[in-house]
Amino acid sequence: MKRLWTKIPPCMSDILGLQALINNTSGEAIVDDASSYKPLRYTQGGVGRPENRRGPGGKHNGYFGSQRVVSSEIREANVVTGTAGQVWAAVETGIEVFRPDFMLLATAPCAAMIGSDLAEAADRVQAERRIPAAAVNLDGQKDYLFGVGMALEAMGKLLLEKGDTRPGTVNLLGCNTVDWSEEMVQETGQWLASHGWQVLSRWGSRETTENLKNAGAAARNLVVNLSGLRLARYMEAELGIPYVVGAPFGADQCAQLLEELETGLSDPKEEQPEGEPEALVIGEQLAANAIRQGLEQRGFAHVRVCSFLEMDKGLMSPGDKKLVSEDELEAELSNETLRVVLGDVDCRIGSPVKWAPLPNQGNLAPSRLLAPFSMTDGALDRWLDGVL
Repeated sequence: MKRLWTKIPPCMSDILGLQALINNTSGEAIVDDASSYKPLRYTQGGVGRPENRRGPGGKHNGYFGSQRVVSSEIREANVVTGTAGQVWAAVETGIEVFRPDFMLLATAPCAAMIGSDLAEAADRVQAERRIPAAAVNLDGQKDYLFGVGMALEAMGKLLLEKGDTRPGTVNLLGCNTVDWSEEMVQETGQWLASHGWQVLSRWGSRETTENLKNAGAAARNLVVNLSGLRLARYMEAELGIPYVVGAPFGADQCAQLLEELETGLSDPKEEQPEGEPEALVIGEQLAANAIRQGLEQRGFAHVRVCSFLEMDKGLMSPGDKKLVSEDELEAELSNETLRVVLGDVDCRIGSPVKWAPLPNQGNLAPSRLLAPFSMTDGALDRWLDGVL
């Protein structure tokens, strides 16, 4: 019972992450599950508020974009018969409605238990309809960062073409619409341009298929959110494009990222010895790491990063923790050395420590959702000085 959630709203699933990504592309996603599954019922106007059901290809808005997801609408009988026929019907409907440049197929929980062969369906789409297609190994059981990351990698494998390297160009990887507003993406592009870097493509936010295909000519990749890390590793292995990891938040962090972009190498960070935390940052790992750096510059000797979302072990400092239960969070919040916590207000659960709210668009709750706000370059420093 330790993993029973009673106080904190659940976060978006990996399938919802896929939807948030695909809705801002010229592609399409097929979700192999019942039409009442939540990805087809969430809109930009109210996360966590179901709307009236529409049929496949309905023109309502999806999560932060125009809906480009079609359900296979499986029924109880498909437990026996399988879902292959339903999936192909959804494929044909989606092609007719959206005319997609590419297609991703994934299972939600019910179909995952039935065991549909979506790889075979993707091969059929490519053979019979000449549309790049791939199955993505999602099942609705992990968080949205995992879903976005897996889908971005699949898109890269489908779309990327190696081109002659264009010096001074960079791709932004992982700027997904849950964590990153369009304003943040634009300001990051402007910041890079002011230092001589041209952004070729933006993986995760609104982008054209043509720009995604041409991303293989970039000189560097900048991973701004953990959801872009899988794609960065794939592009380095297959296309030879070096990548740098870090959210461009805070003047010092941005200066370090610019230096790393010039060399194509990430400098090893000097780790503080583990100790009892004076500050706790709860949230997406790369944003939280940037906030940690800003706190350390302001005299906090020990800052710990924790998250219920996916975390990369290589980017963790001593004491950092991937949370898996409310009990673990309460244990972190009960530390008597804490001076301040920065995180989703839904994680507060009675903590008396000073709290600075961070965006929480990934939570499926109609309550205090805080929209992403720009921390690009010096904006983080100004915000930290205000909240502290």
